[in-house]
Amino acid sequence: MNVIELNKIGITSEKICIVCVESLGLVIGKVTVVDDLVKITKIKVIQVGQTSEGGIQMRLPDVLGLPEEFYLIRSPLFMYEPKDPKLLDAYNKATSIIEVVPAHGLKLVPPNPTK
Repeated sequence: MNVIELNKIGITSEKICIVCVESLGLVIGKVTVVDDLVKITKIKVIQVGQTSEGGIQMRLPDVLGLPEEFYLIRSPLFMYEPKDPKLLDAYNKATSIIEVVPAHGLKLVPPNPTK
């Protein structure tokens, strides 16, 4: 995938996107363009499951091998910019060591807190 293809689908550099990568599945990360190639950083796998109460549970674990970045050599099956504030908040928490706590200021947390 290159910057021309990225522009055709209306995604600009430095956006958080969901990407369906062949053989890997759904990932979320920050899309940037480097030398006309599409690079994804701060990569998390999207895992969705059902809770015992019938609700939906989402996890954002690291990609196997903990890559700091990867390049899209082929076009993904699909790619889009998420609009769900809960998903974006979960992603920001999963990729940051700072968590904003309402009415309590800032709190430092590990990058992948165990819950």
